Amino acid sequence: MMSSVRRLRVSAPIALLLLAGMLALSHPAAASTQAATGSGNLLVNPHAAAGDVSAQGWDAVTIPGWQVAAGLPTVVRYGTSGFPAAGGAWPAGRGRVFAGGAGGTARLTQGLSLRLPSGKTAPDGTRYRLSAWLGGTKTSSAELTVRFLDAKNHQLGSRTIGPVGRTRHATFVPRDATGVLPTGTASAQVTVVLATSLTNFNGPDAPQTSYN
Repeated sequence: MMSSVRRLRVSAPIALLLLAGMLALSHPAAASTQAATGSGNLLVNPHAAAGDVSAQGWDAVTIPGWQVAAGLPTVVRYGTSGFPAAGGAWPAGRGRVFAGGAGGTARLTQGLSLRLPSGKTAPDGTRYRLSAWLGGTKTSSAELTVRFLDAKNHQLGSRTIGPVGRTRHATFVPRDATGVLPTGTASAQVTVVLATSLTNFNGPDAPQTSYN
């Protein structure tokens, strides 16, 4: 779901994700909601630009705006040894790299209100766009899911982009999806999954054996 790490030669597999994109609404009646978020991106800290970075990628850090649901995810800088440099087709607002870290499969979540400033739910026909730059290696992958919830937190629908990964070389790939909000949507839960097929992260050679 990539975004950042640092020195020490990370030769072990990495699962990475960059939220270069966003979750945004588009409907005339929702314009004031978008205006309040600046670019229209409803996610908080989507590029991991706020908060600390891991110096070498092994230690977990607090990621403002995101809650850790599983694993030991971390944030590193582009160009850290063992991680991709910021270049080529990466988006202009690159931020940092979200990495799975040394604790196996990692999950990050974020809850968002999709109500209008008036407190009402978005009108029927309101569209959304979900986008991200995702990456992984031959043993890791990244995906992003949004669950649409009503006022009682009942799920009305969901959308997933990815997974991307399980490839020979670590790389970033843009993924996006658009659709119409289910009627009655009041909030959304966004989940980033940085998965690994390796299971020996608690072994004697951890974290090198199964770095995600």
